[in-house]
Amino acid sequence: MSASKDRYVYADASGDRHCISGLGIAELPAEFIDILPVLCGDLQVAVDCIGVWGGVPIPVAHAILRNLELARAAIDLAIRTRSAATVGKQAH
Repeated sequence: MSASKDRYVYADASGDRHCISGLGIAELPAEFIDILPVLCGDLQVAVDCIGVWGGVPIPVAHAILRNLELARAAIDLAIRTRSAATVGKQAH
């Protein structure tokens, strides 16, 4: 991975490289800013449990589903807000 102030380059699971520009950022609403780290933690617990027991404990699965819905709503709202702002800028 490489990071700078104007771009972020990373390799995905298949080894393909991707570059993200700071210009293409959709900001999450403040109410949802903490949900992605929580979801990430839940997913990491699930991955660890799969490695140890070959499955995901039911409470962890429920937490993932609950937080996945919130994360989806946050990302959807961020994208819609970003898209609306972009359309508004182009109209002027």
